[in-house]
Amino acid sequence: MLNSDACSLDLKGALPMNRKYLPLLLSSLLMMLGSANTFAADAESEVWEAAKSANSVAAYKTYLKAYPKGRYAVAAKIRMESAGGQGAAGAAVPTASAVPAVPAASARPSLPITIDASVWQVLENSALYQKAPKSRNLTQAIEVTTQTEYTGAKNSSLAAQGAVKKQTNTALSPISDKCYTSTSTTRMQVPNVNVPESNQVAYMCGLMVLMGATSNGTPQMSIANLQVNGSLFPPQVGATQSVRYTTLWLADAKYNMETDSTCNITGKLSAASLNPKLAGTAWAMQCKTTRISGGKPTTYQIEDYLLEDMGLLASVAGVVDMQAKRVIFPAVGTTTIQDVPGDYGVRITTTYDRFDIQPGN
Repeated sequence: MLNSDACSLDLKGALPMNRKYLPLLLSSLLMMLGSANTFAADAESEVWEAAKSANSVAAYKTYLKAYPKGRYAVAAKIRMESAGGQGAAGAAVPTASAVPAVPAASARPSLPITIDASVWQVLENSALYQKAPKSRNLTQAIEVTTQTEYTGAKNSSLAAQGAVKKQTNTALSPISDKCYTSTSTTRMQVPNVNVPESNQVAYMCGLMVLMGATSNGTPQMSIANLQVNGSLFPPQVGATQSVRYTTLWLADAKYNMETDSTCNITGKLSAASLNPKLAGTAWAMQCKTTRISGGKPTTYQIEDYLLEDMGLLASVAGVVDMQAKRVIFPAVGTTTIQDVPGDYGVRITTTYDRFDIQPGN
């Protein structure tokens, strides 16, 4: 299960299943899981695609003039800089293959998702990527029971829903020296509803950069406008790492989201104190994340841990307790509560019936 503060994909098993809202809820769920196979390109995307097609300084300037803080602004500037800012305004910008490349710290893995060359250039030239260790294999098995209560002004009169059972099995596996996959299979038992099995694969590089994801074999999302600063390696108190990027939802661009996440190491402890199956040192971190979707920002802060021996964040090996604002490795019977505010707000109570991790090589 990929549920780190920087790249949460887990739906937490929370499906308020009142029949009145069932068609809307299932439609939204399927869209977020990438079942829709159409891409609703907005005006900005059309301008960007035209600029890439023209592949000229003038075309990129046209895009930047129209969208100086757009989703592809960083990529446009990098492509212009690769030309050295020289020549006629309409001169073609050299393609990535024609630009002298900085030696990469690791060969790029082959991904089933299209990633713009500028994203790879930013990532590979960063200390975040170059200093990141190779991640180890890890498997995770989680079984939970969730209860959903309606707490919003417009849905509080609805009755609480029946218990939902959710089972998720996840495997974390390196695909290069700097990247790994998180492959999850999720099964849900919802009262009076047949929910199909879901299979998700997320692609992570440089410890905390979510490059993209697929759902049931279909590309779901990718990344653009990557900016990185600093590195958590070598780990020491005070080390800071920041990541900013745009998540592009391929089914519908209106769900695109800006993410800005910074983690700062504040101390260290034994990894076994978090879970007895972990070894080595766990570096405690304060991670602050701001996400902007639909023009509405959401900011939260949690305590995460860098598992030095595993080359992973604890938030991808464990789970995030949003109420306690920290990563946990829950014992059987542990209960967490997540409040989602708003007119259609809900309170989700999760009880862990099983939690197990198995570190590998």
